[in-house]
Amino acid sequence: AKSLVKEISKFDNQYQSAMNDSYNDLAENTFKGLRRALPMTRNKMDWNKILNYKIGNELAQK
Repeated sequence: AKSLVKEISKFDNQYQSAMNDSYNDLAENTFKGLRRALPMTRNKMDWNKILNYKIGNELAQK
């Protein structure tokens, strides 16, 4: 019984580690690949000045 519990624990640790690696890869690579490099205006978005943009004003009103 003890060896069975050890094997299950070992498998669970490997599974949790693989899930963590998968989530890290998803955040670092996959979503960045889906994102546009430049917005439709073909200019980089200055996130510090977001309120100056039209979308910033729309978001501020909600």
